[in-house]
Amino acid sequence: MSAQTIQGTSTAAGPAWRTLSVAVAGGTDPAARARQLDDVLIGTVRPWAAGAPGGDAPADWYATRTAGDEPRLLVHLRSSEDKQLARLGERLEGAADGCSTQEVPYELDMARFGGPGGTAVAERLWVSANADVIATLRDHRSRARRLRPAADLLTASALAAGGTWRDAVQWLRGHTRSWARGDGLTLADETQARFAAEAGFIRNQADWLAQADRVRTAAGAPNAIADGAPGGAIARWFAWQSAAWGRLAGMEEAGLLHRPAGEVYSALVHATLHRQLGITAADEAYLAWLLSIALLDDGPREPFFADTVGSSDRRYHEQSKYFVFRGEDQLADESVGPVLGRQDLRPTGRTVTLPAPGARTGGPGLAEVLLARRSTHGRYQGTFSLDELSTLLHYSAGTASDKRLPGTSTTYRVRTYPSGGANYPIRLVMYCHAVEGVERGTYLYDPEAHALELLSAGDISPQLLQTSPWLDPRVPAPKATGKLEAADCPLWVFPVADLTHQRLAYGLRAYRLVLVECGHLAQNLSLVATWMGRSCIGISGYMDDAVNQLLDVDGVNSSVMYVYLIGDVPAEA
Repeated sequence: MSAQTIQGTSTAAGPAWRTLSVAVAGGTDPAARARQLDDVLIGTVRPWAAGAPGGDAPADWYATRTAGDEPRLLVHLRSSEDKQLARLGERLEGAADGCSTQEVPYELDMARFGGPGGTAVAERLWVSANADVIATLRDHRSRARRLRPAADLLTASALAAGGTWRDAVQWLRGHTRSWARGDGLTLADETQARFAAEAGFIRNQADWLAQADRVRTAAGAPNAIADGAPGGAIARWFAWQSAAWGRLAGMEEAGLLHRPAGEVYSALVHATLHRQLGITAADEAYLAWLLSIALLDDGPREPFFADTVGSSDRRYHEQSKYFVFRGEDQLADESVGPVLGRQDLRPTGRTVTLPAPGARTGGPGLAEVLLARRSTHGRYQGTFSLDELSTLLHYSAGTASDKRLPGTSTTYRVRTYPSGGANYPIRLVMYCHAVEGVERGTYLYDPEAHALELLSAGDISPQLLQTSPWLDPRVPAPKATGKLEAADCPLWVFPVADLTHQRLAYGLRAYRLVLVECGHLAQNLSLVATWMGRSCIGISGYMDDAVNQLLDVDGVNSSVMYVYLIGDVPAEA
């Protein structure tokens, strides 16, 4: 062991954290060396920490690992005693041939955990969970076997993140967002993980539904926390995570975190799964999506075309009808306000202010536009100027005027299409592929400011093409009308419905109103695009969650309802 002592930093009162790096020699297979390090942790470090003689046992400690071609075990302990690290190093080097140790700086990216306060919450969680993590490593030695307990921990973490099934699903589907790119997980990797998760759930639906029920049961049974109790590890993890979530939420409210509490929470869960259990980022993304499906699924369903009274569309149609005695379920709630239940799409803070739309003169009249409107198949291409985009959005979805509530002096803003109670549960998200002066990326349209808010920069057209058989060049055309070639489509528009917000406001009629409003808005887009001399088409045959994932929409509180292409399609020869 190196004789040099390197003091780490401390995020709480008491001795500083220090780190002992452990490596093993022999072999070129990183996976085999990682298993050797697991043996060192289980067979040497854990017994030493549990019963070190002469007061050497640390009060607080936890272990992590590094991945790559040269994996290492990092033992972190809070200590001011040089002899603790020295004796642990001697014990390790004497326990296995080729085992070497060295004290290294205690390195933890505090910014990832929102600053010192959030980092202290993370450290306390890792110390608390250390024994269960090591037991999991001992009992589940292979990657395949380790995925199941990792799924339990991830489900318990989701259930602790807010309390409702909606909160849990939303957290799971946004879990990778804050750390994926920093850990080398690309958009294509996340897309593949979702695809694999959907296939994995269908193959083993009963098993994954049972897993979700088992975790829910353990999380709801505080008496199961004791060692040896059925579901004890899950119950303990849920309790620790609930406490961590509560502390982080309180810190955020008090202004003590430098990033949102939800992102810090995801970072500490990811660190536990990745750096302690050795779950890869791709496996974690796979599990997060698969578990979100399991929490949403209510079991096997009958074939749709069986057309019974229990069919989903028949049931909703009947149960959303107005009846005299259905009471509050069918009454609008005006106290909901404009924000409650809407998913926060988290704009980046970068805004594109659109120019004022100019009045067009000399164009076709209303009757001519109505008769000329077509859903155009073919190859979409061309560009939009900022002025053209401004015109399209203002007349399709922008604000029109203020309207006064009859019999009062109260006014409210209305848009160019009708909405029940002027609630406007539809938001327009778009992917700008070829708009002059606008960086490629996804944007949220703000009709009040007549501006675009950047949600995410980057070209997502290759992934968008794979979300629909109409667009995917790898599969045959579904119908005789042929494929849509959209690789160069300049503008994609996605009406996103805030479903939870609308149901809180309009009860059992809410989903009908969402669909009707989406139709109003889509017709506006078609007519204005036609008036401007552009081609357009709406696509309903797309994989919902594939598009939701690309736009960071959770698919539960908010969901994409339509995919719209607008551009230029050359006339056939």
